Amino acid sequence: MTAPEPGALANLDDAGVAARRRRAYLALAVALVVLLGMRWGEAPYAARALLFLPLFLAAEAWLEAGARTSRRLATRGRESGVGGDRPVADAARADALRRQASRLRTHALVLAAGATGAALVFAL
Repeated sequence: MTAPEPGALANLDDAGVAARRRRAYLALAVALVVLLGMRWGEAPYAARALLFLPLFLAAEAWLEAGARTSRRLATRGRESGVGGDRPVADAARADALRRQASRLRTHALVLAAGATGAALVFAL
């Protein structure tokens, strides 16, 4: 079992972390295909901003895997465990997980926006 990032609260088990990593790699592959397709197809410049979506999905999945925190579970006050999802017993911990999930989403938005901007400026 891998440990969460320092200071992070975990609500994912190892299977959830592995699933998030697979999702991140898949989204990055989709982003690369989209980028190459737009480059070769000479897509209009504004349409190239659609690259943001797979980059955001990749960033969110990668950050969730690193923090061992599912945003979807955290916003519902749940955690992953043996036998499926279960409610987080401690209300303070559930609130801390929600705040952490919100920070993860914000970081993913910033990373995806930066990567999209870099792709638009440098790669296209």
